[in-house]
Amino acid sequence: MKKVIISLAASLAVMLTCSAGVSVAIDRDLPLQQQLDNFADSLMRPGTFVMQGYMNPDCGNILKFAVTGLFKNETHSVTTDSAGRFSATIPMVGPIQEIYLYRNNVITLPVYPGDTINLDIEKNSVRMSGATPEATRDLEFATLIYDRFRQRINNFARQRMNIPQESLMKSYPDSLTQPLIDEAVAISREWRALQDSVENAGGPLRSSWYYKYSCYVEPQTYLLMENFYKHVNTEAPFLTRPFPGYAPYSFIHPEFMVYPPVKELFNRVISKTVWEAGKTITMVSFLNKDENLSVREARLRRLIARDEFLADWLDLNEFGHIVKYMDWDRADGYRNYIMETVKEPAFKPYIDSIAAELDKARPGTPAPPISLIGTDGRKYTLDDFKGKIVYLDFWMVGCGPCYSEFRSLPELKEAYKDYLDKIEFVTVICNDPSKEVWLDLISKHKLDHELNTMLDVEGSNSLYNINSFPTYILIDAEGRLVKYGAPRPSVILSLKKYGSPDNDLDKALGI
Repeated sequence: MKKVIISLAASLAVMLTCSAGVSVAIDRDLPLQQQLDNFADSLMRPGTFVMQGYMNPDCGNILKFAVTGLFKNETHSVTTDSAGRFSATIPMVGPIQEIYLYRNNVITLPVYPGDTINLDIEKNSVRMSGATPEATRDLEFATLIYDRFRQRINNFARQRMNIPQESLMKSYPDSLTQPLIDEAVAISREWRALQDSVENAGGPLRSSWYYKYSCYVEPQTYLLMENFYKHVNTEAPFLTRPFPGYAPYSFIHPEFMVYPPVKELFNRVISKTVWEAGKTITMVSFLNKDENLSVREARLRRLIARDEFLADWLDLNEFGHIVKYMDWDRADGYRNYIMETVKEPAFKPYIDSIAAELDKARPGTPAPPISLIGTDGRKYTLDDFKGKIVYLDFWMVGCGPCYSEFRSLPELKEAYKDYLDKIEFVTVICNDPSKEVWLDLISKHKLDHELNTMLDVEGSNSLYNINSFPTYILIDAEGRLVKYGAPRPSVILSLKKYGSPDNDLDKALGI
């Protein structure tokens, strides 16, 4: 099995050094730095695409979807007219992004600037077409892989989550991880065989390179992590030769970071490598205890990265990740570091633009407007909860950790039974299932005693465009933010059990 893993990683290395396909145009006759500058400009370049079509009124009158950005997904909703028709011009950035179309589950589609995507949505089906035959083949293939692989990949992710960390970190497969490796290899092989058969029959897909890494990021990442982790020598003396042997992403050509699945795949590999390497330099870290944790990790990434451009890109990714989770302590210090360190001119303005996201959610600031729609169709805003602490639980259909936290809610409410008149527990579903699916999940997870709502994207500040589930936001009785990314119910229970002073809910209640 180890030979199979190494072979897969080696084939990926070869693929990543080939031409990037139609979505990236790089003039190889220009000096290298100018090539990189032009590529960086293309990564940041704004564009638009059109989403239009028909949705059966039985499916509702709001179509919800998200578009990946460089570092943060942006949620959109489009309202149909009385006949079920809709059309909207949607902003995007860069040469290619992904659309996550929420129809009880998530269909993932590639999109390019200038694309038009036509949808015909019925209760149990979605038909798609593009403006050209090539674009239509893309969308048809997206539907095919959704049908063939989506449930299997979701099951793989759940299986991986149930394996203890000590087994995942071993340098050899054990009885728990071997089936995971076997399934990852099988998914990868079957995916490649399916794409090969489609392209052999009809020619290369417009998004051929995108699809090579799409829809099975989870198992492919697992294989790469296993292989790279075993080849990185983190035992070597840090100050002299930190990473001899196999560099975990030395073969990545920067232009392949244009593909969202590739970016996601290698971000995970990079994070694990940096984390593991960091364990071996604990003594070095102690030499500067006050240094920002993200800055220490950035220094490690620059030791591993193949060139300055990739190091700049990785630093920018990390900053986007920090801002995504509104970690002010890390972000403020890290921003100062990367403003000095990042050299690529096209990246500089973006540092300021994503830093501005932080100011929306600093503790103590007034919570931005949010619009929620209850199961009975009633609309709610924060004014409806004035005088109460609001604990917002953002979740989505198919999110295992979300369902797991629902089981902790009764125990959480019992722990705070003396304060229930001061707290409003509100669940907020962020994708757009049918009413029947939504009500069934409420009943199945015993949420009948909570205020269950759906996010009205058009009436809400972009702060609530949540893209990591579950996410909790805690708002005090005066409508001020206590914590974006508040602890989960299970974590609050643990903090309370051990009398931790870092319990945000206790702080908000004045306990």
